[in-house]
Amino acid sequence: MNTKPKYAKFIDNSTIEIAPLKKDGIVGFCYNKELCLKDGYDKLLILSEQKSDYYIYKVEGNLIIQEPDLARILEKELVKAHKKAIEDYKEKQVLSEVQALDDAKALDNMSVFPLWKVGISVDVGDKYQYITGTEVRLYKAVQAHTTQTDWAPDSTPALWTRIGYENEILEWIQPSGSHDAYNLGDKVMFNGNVYESLVDANVYSPATYPQGWKLIE
Repeated sequence: MNTKPKYAKFIDNSTIEIAPLKKDGIVGFCYNKELCLKDGYDKLLILSEQKSDYYIYKVEGNLIIQEPDLARILEKELVKAHKKAIEDYKEKQVLSEVQALDDAKALDNMSVFPLWKVGISVDVGDKYQYITGTEVRLYKAVQAHTTQTDWAPDSTPALWTRIGYENEILEWIQPSGSHDAYNLGDKVMFNGNVYESLVDANVYSPATYPQGWKLIE
């Protein structure tokens, strides 16, 4: 790129015209002081080294100095920030509404829930999608916490519980307390069989506490 200063002239207070590179068969016309001055290009243009979408031009003697138009650049950034703030606000409003859905409706609208990731703060009841292998599942937080790598929903029942579809029987998972214990009538898959809990607050497996479970099939 040729950075040699070119000659230019003002068309009005905010517009300049740069002398053409070639004119009347003369290549390099815009660099020829004598020819440019005769043609009205009476200022030497000093281009800014800073790239910008907007420039202003200042006259200093016989120079036109190009500088970034900081006011217009700031205005553009503010407009951009405003649009993003509106989008973020709308997203928060939507998430607030969908997080209030009951489990059945949440499953019917699972794709609107955010994907679980590391480093986010979750509250009790917050629902997130989580990918296990090639399957996408919906989990609900049972304790408020900040997510981390070794606290994935499918391996941390103390923090998460999977939301199952109506009549779907999920695998038995060791409860971590009363908040995720199995209650009377709850059904689970255990070692390939279906069991139904015979008691409330059941935190034991069918193998450990067989009198607390009934083999269904």
